[in-house]
Amino acid sequence: CACVHACVRACMRACVCVVHIPGYECQGNEFSMHMLMASNFILNRPADSPQLTLHPFVLQFCNNLSSSDQLQQVLIPDACPAAIGCKAGNFSMSAGDFLDVYTEPDQWDCVVTCFFLDTAHNPLAYIECIEKILVPGGHWLNLGPLLWHWSDIDGEKSIELSYEQLRRVIVGNFQFTMLKEESNHRGGYIQNPRSMMKTVYDSVLFVARKSTSAGAMHPGQTVASAQKLRGRRS
Repeated sequence: CACVHACVRACMRACVCVVHIPGYECQGNEFSMHMLMASNFILNRPADSPQLTLHPFVLQFCNNLSSSDQLQQVLIPDACPAAIGCKAGNFSMSAGDFLDVYTEPDQWDCVVTCFFLDTAHNPLAYIECIEKILVPGGHWLNLGPLLWHWSDIDGEKSIELSYEQLRRVIVGNFQFTMLKEESNHRGGYIQNPRSMMKTVYDSVLFVARKSTSAGAMHPGQTVASAQKLRGRRS
């Protein structure tokens, strides 16, 4: 089984490893050069490389229950990918924009997106791409909030949907059927776990399956849907 793992930021390396270890062929995707440098540093380390010690909260002087909380250390990586079974050949990373990198239809059995959909200018473009690259009957697993990254940024186009609207588009305008949906998946983001103040998301988890039928959506359907949604915002 092949799996493309399209996710972003610090969660990506761990998610790709989790998908790969059971035996799946897996590829991660990242656009940011800074994130790619971090990925290279962690994923390509020899199994016997020593861990590095960081003190990420040493400059945080607020909301500390104790002085020791500010000085706590973190070892990276917490688990070396080479030591836990990640093997070259069926485990890889791709660099570039998701929409530019993945263009071949019916290529992947499963797509996993983690804190990813809200990075889009137009989420319909992401959904269309995922539908295209999945094989008929393929699965799409998604976890994350809807913190639309381009919202309220001058000069940037952005379509911001509620999850209700997003779900309606996924099942109504694309060849997907929802198999599982769970809300209120609480998760922290870039936080000190001992801090008196934390950033926590109530994310949505869903599993969708692409139709096995040969019928394809009309090429203009997603464009028309995007125009309709944009009209509602104006």
